[in-house]
Amino acid sequence: MADKHYDETTSFGSGGKLQPVYLRDTPERKVNKWFSDTYEHFRNLWCSEDTGHAGIIRVTAYNAYERESDYAKPSWSNITNNFKELGSNEINQLGFPEKYVIGYAYDTYIADPKYYMKYLINKLKEKNVQFVREKVLILEDVTHTDRYEVVINCCGIGALDLLGDTDMTPIRGQILRVHAPWIKHQYSFSGRYVTPMIDYVIIGGTSQEGDWDEREREEDSDDILHDVCDVFPSLRTATRESVW
Repeated sequence: MADKHYDETTSFGSGGKLQPVYLRDTPERKVNKWFSDTYEHFRNLWCSEDTGHAGIIRVTAYNAYERESDYAKPSWSNITNNFKELGSNEINQLGFPEKYVIGYAYDTYIADPKYYMKYLINKLKEKNVQFVREKVLILEDVTHTDRYEVVINCCGIGALDLLGDTDMTPIRGQILRVHAPWIKHQYSFSGRYVTPMIDYVIIGGTSQEGDWDEREREEDSDDILHDVCDVFPSLRTATRESVW
């Protein structure tokens, strides 16, 4: 049950790279457990006959830093395959400017939401799950009824209105989709990233806490392109397909 179609949701436009993100006071061990379970899920899916329909890509991800003081070996490094710390020479050989002095590489998975969300929906429909387009205004309307055996609350930022959770705040993200088939791996640096998907490459992004603006901002696109093309000049000539 949702008030928007799947392709109107935040998830549909996401970059889809699998890597832990620690927010607020969520325990690190819990986030790492989620990461481990999800990593195993995507590994199994990537090895299956469904991977094309599900839009799962296995890549090497490179994270680069300008200052050694910004780097700490991730606590989840033993969960991934082929984790390796990188010195300045190795970072620069990847094409990063000399200001990047340290980083790491590891194998991970990208779930292209254009394919993966549709794949999940079809899987659920095969099990006779029904989808209802409706806005839930009162949580008790779905919890205090015999219509449902299990209720999973995934309302996200909607908890602000649905549950009166005033601690909820948006983190606004903006990305660009470009045609750049020569990009085969994932790169993260200085708050920016380059992520290959099935049909395009995502370059991003913003992380603007407390910002409710859902409009595209040209100034954000310009800033993203400036920073990303400083590292990957070839993306200056990439055809822009859309902004999200």
